[in-house]
Amino acid sequence: MVPRRLVLAAAMLAAAAGGCGLKNKQKLAAHQRWCETRARVIASVGAEHLKVGDLDKAADSAKQALSLAPSCVPARVLLAKVLLEKGRYAAAAEALRGCQSDAPENPEVPYLLGVAHEKRKQYAEALRQYQKACALDPSNDAYVIASAEVLVAQGKAALALELLESRLERIDGGVPMLLLAGELAMMVGQPVKAAGLYRRCLDAERDYKEKVSWVYIMMGDCYLASRRVAEARGAYEVAVRIDPGDAEIWLCLAKAALAGGDPSAAAKAARRALALKGDSLDANLLLACALLAQDRPEEASKLLLRAAQADPRNATVLCMLGRCCQALGKKDQAVSYYLRALRSDPDHPLAKHLLAGIELGGSQGRR
Repeated sequence: MVPRRLVLAAAMLAAAAGGCGLKNKQKLAAHQRWCETRARVIASVGAEHLKVGDLDKAADSAKQALSLAPSCVPARVLLAKVLLEKGRYAAAAEALRGCQSDAPENPEVPYLLGVAHEKRKQYAEALRQYQKACALDPSNDAYVIASAEVLVAQGKAALALELLESRLERIDGGVPMLLLAGELAMMVGQPVKAAGLYRRCLDAERDYKEKVSWVYIMMGDCYLASRRVAEARGAYEVAVRIDPGDAEIWLCLAKAALAGGDPSAAAKAARRALALKGDSLDANLLLACALLAQDRPEEASKLLLRAAQADPRNATVLCMLGRCCQALGKKDQAVSYYLRALRSDPDHPLAKHLLAGIELGGSQGRR
C-alpha cells in the first residue's frame, strides 16, 4: 500500500503542474496578442510609406509585421499592394492567399485579387473577385468601375455600360463612374447619352465647371458626333475660356464653327491654334478649309503648298490642293493632285470621292 502522504504529494505536484500549464498558455496568448497588435501598427506605418510612393520601406514594414504575426491580414494586404505596384502580380495573389478565409468581410482582399488577375489578363476570375468585393461593400464605386473595365477588356462594352447605368439609376454616382459611362456610351455609338453623362459629371463636381476643360471637350465631341453643332460649339467655347493656351481646343472650336457654316469663326480659331502650335497640320488643313469656304482658294493653296513641302505624300493635303485647283478652274491640276493622293493612299476615301465627282470635259471656273 502506497503511503497516504505520498498520494497527497503526487496530487499536489499534479495540481502545481496544471497551474503552470495554464499560466504558460495565458502567457503565450498574451504574447500572440502583443505580436498581432505590434504587427498591425507596423503595417499602418508601412501604409503611410506606400502613400508617398516609398515601395521599399513599405515592403520592409510588411515583412517585419509578418515576421511577428504571419497571419496578419493588414500586413499581407500591404505586401500585396507593394507587389502590385512593382508589377509582380502572381506574387501579389500569393501574398493574399488565405486572407479571404481569415478576413471574409474585408472587401479589399477580393478587390486586390481581382487587380492581380486582371493584370495577368485572367478576366473571368478578375470579374468574379470584383463582384465579390461589390457584394461585401455595395457603396464603393471603385469596385463597380473595376467590374465595368474588365467587361470592356472582354469586349463587352455594352454590358459594361448597362452595369454602370444600373448603378447610376440608384445613386447619383461620382465623377469617375460618370466619366467612364460617358466614354462607354461614345464607344457603343450613343453620343447623346454620353453628352448627358458628361453634363451630370459637371453637376456632380462644381470644381469641374471652372477647372476641367477636357470634360467640355468630351461633351463637345459628343454633340458634334450627334450633329448638334451649336451645342458642340458652345461646349468648346467654354473649354477655351478655361484653357485658352491649348491649341487642340481651338482646333475643336474651328471644326464646330466650320460644321455650323461659320467659316470666318473657323478661320479665326484655326489661326489661334497655329499661333500656339505653328507646325500643326490639322490647324493648317482647317484654316485651308475655312478659306475655301470663304471663296479664297489662292490663300488656301499657298498655305497647303507649305504643308505639302513638309509632307509631300500626305493624301489629305494633296486632296485639299486639288480642291483649290478645282475652285480656280484648273481641272487638270486638280486631277493630278487627286491621282497623287491615291498613289500615296490607294484607299483614301476623300481622294476617291473627289476624283469621281470632277468633270473632266471642260473648265469649271472659280466658284
